[in-house]
Amino acid sequence: MKIAITSTKEPKIQGIQDMINNCPYFKDNLDNIEYVAHWVDSWVSDMPMTMQEIMDWAKWRVDNLRKKVTDADYYFWIEWWVQQIVWKWYLWWVVYAENNAWKWHYGFSQFLEVPEEIMKKLLNWWDLWPIMSELSWIVNISNKQGSMWAWTDWMFTRKWEFEEASKAAIAPFYNEFYKVKL
Repeated sequence: MKIAITSTKEPKIQGIQDMINNCPYFKDNLDNIEYVAHWVDSWVSDMPMTMQEIMDWAKWRVDNLRKKVTDADYYFWIEWWVQQIVWKWYLWWVVYAENNAWKWHYGFSQFLEVPEEIMKKLLNWWDLWPIMSELSWIVNISNKQGSMWAWTDWMFTRKWEFEEASKAAIAPFYNEFYKVKL
């Protein structure tokens, strides 16, 4: 089985690997899994502004990955997103999973409130790692355990967020409730 990932960042790759290793759907294939990681362009800006844009962004990135890796069983894309809900902003991770039959599903991690001062900067910058590097001792946080890790005193790690969102994206491929016909 071949798993293709639209990133070369270690926490993203490790999150997908951990999900696969801990997922009952893959337990019989663990010795035969190959992971391929490539950064690919999305054809849109680096920070989509709406949920529709981020979902399109994910699909386009996987479409571009399919051009590089034509024989994968699954393709994964992972990215963060912020959303205002009433008067506060929340960050969560979005995972897009597509199989070799072009069927696809999205999965999401839990929401975590973005600290107010960080959100003020983020609204002007739209990239979190330089803000976090400026405000903390954590240099290049995106290649480490992420902002959620810093904001929760290490209760949530970036890798863990990826793993959880990936579980939500992969379950519909296998769970029988997604095949029920009424």
